Amino acid sequence: MANALGSTPSVLALSFVLRLFFVVGFAIGIIAVPFYAIQQIYSAAFNPLALLAVIVAAPFVNGFFSAFAGLIGYPLYVFLARRNLFRLNQIAVR
Repeated sequence: MANALGSTPSVLALSFVLRLFFVVGFAIGIIAVPFYAIQQIYSAAFNPLALLAVIVAAPFVNGFFSAFAGLIGYPLYVFLARRNLFRLNQIAVR
């Protein structure tokens, strides 16, 4: 049972963690695409078809790999959160 101080550790659901990691990875993939495009446009072996494939696939691939990293790290996160090692219950908003 949770007391008034909220000392019961709460754990984020796996589905939420995977969605969060996918969205963050997708956003980072979108941010990285222009840098790759500039590098490819000014290279000697410019291939517009490969550039188009990267522009379309990079955000999704980065999102999936980020979600996979979240999936692998989730058991450790649950272990630490249940042992109350994050001390999130001591945060006070004033």
